[in-house]
Amino acid sequence: SYHEIRFSMGMPYTRENLEPFLARNRGARLREELLCRSRTGRSVELLRLGRTDGGGRFRIMVTARHHCCEMMASYVLEGACSSVLSEGDDFELIAVPFVDKDGVEDGDQGKNRRPYDHNRDYVGESIYPEVAAIRRLPARFSGKIDAFLDIHCPWIRMNETDGNIYLVGSKSRSMRECERDFGKLLERTVRGLLPYYEASTLEYGSHWNTGTGDPSLMSSSAWMHDAVPDIALSASMEVPYAFAGGVAVTQESARSFGADVGRALMEFVRTRR
Repeated sequence: SYHEIRFSMGMPYTRENLEPFLARNRGARLREELLCRSRTGRSVELLRLGRTDGGGRFRIMVTARHHCCEMMASYVLEGACSSVLSEGDDFELIAVPFVDKDGVEDGDQGKNRRPYDHNRDYVGESIYPEVAAIRRLPARFSGKIDAFLDIHCPWIRMNETDGNIYLVGSKSRSMRECERDFGKLLERTVRGLLPYYEASTLEYGSHWNTGTGDPSLMSSSAWMHDAVPDIALSASMEVPYAFAGGVAVTQESARSFGADVGRALMEFVRTRR
């Protein structure tokens, strides 16, 4: 006989961790729908929060776990959901908490999975059912998505001791300007436990953000930029696993930062619409 022991580089977040949030808030302002079935038949969640009656003026969309190991992103997503529930009277938030649902539940790593991972599956016919279903959402909502944010955690060795939370700069010049404006807004309105500095944005063309990968592949934020041409913001954000600006990233601090992100997204959209 033997005992299996698994080690995690962050605080795990699976469906079991999402359940308490759903139980506290499920009702008219939080509806859980089925996005699709995963490759193994698991239910993939689509959450609709805030003005689920379709009467809101604005709609934002947030995703996490395109790379299933990046669990701290889920705590940030939950915090963003909380802020829209409590403060977003004119907003609907569409959230996909587990894009790679099988990887999340199986404890996989997921990034750079062969032939490519979920966040490079946005060109041609998607091989992952979750991505294919996400790509149908703009049409379902008649193209009415005002902002999109895909939340990640960075390469574990990149900035875990002295790094910051950052946006991944877009190749699009017009979207880079929107990212800067959103980043400045988030920086000055943060009131939670984690700091944010707009200057930490990883500009396009620097470090790994050079666009030198396979040109036939596309990320979710790049795809959304094309799918909804008048979108006010379509961006990716990296939240470190352990330290951000010298502050520990924990369940509590990540949720509090997510609430800041949710508030900033709502304020940003209001100023652009």
